Amino acid sequence: MAGLRSWLSGNPEKRDALFGENRSYIFFREVLEAAPDDGPVGAAGLPLVAGRSLAVDPAHLPYGAFVFVEAGFKDPDRDEQTFSRLMIADDTGSAIRGRARGDIFTGSGNRAGEIAGDIRHKATFTLLIPDPVRPGTEPATD
Repeated sequence: MAGLRSWLSGNPEKRDALFGENRSYIFFREVLEAAPDDGPVGAAGLPLVAGRSLAVDPAHLPYGAFVFVEAGFKDPDRDEQTFSRLMIADDTGSAIRGRARGDIFTGSGNRAGEIAGDIRHKATFTLLIPDPVRPGTEPATD
């Protein structure tokens, strides 16, 4: 991210052409329905949660899926630990294609942008699938 920002500031006349070719370039719109502390609204129609929302390819993972993500970068919320936490698949992106592709929502603002700009690590996804109701048992009703 730092390298891209530096190049963009040194080449402002080439910015629009680059953004036009880059499928990862994101277009924003103002959302007035959300509370001030809510994150932006993801593709699942819910506010994104920093460090818990995962953008996925919905052709391979459904929105709402629980995914345990382990990656080799420093966890921004826990000193001296690498990133490993349960996340919710609730967003997507044009560059996220395939079974094992994802993008972690790191939040909004400059610090979140710095964190996101440094993440390009391989990760392990463990998909948590509910155990179906076993024969002879009744589902909980309370």
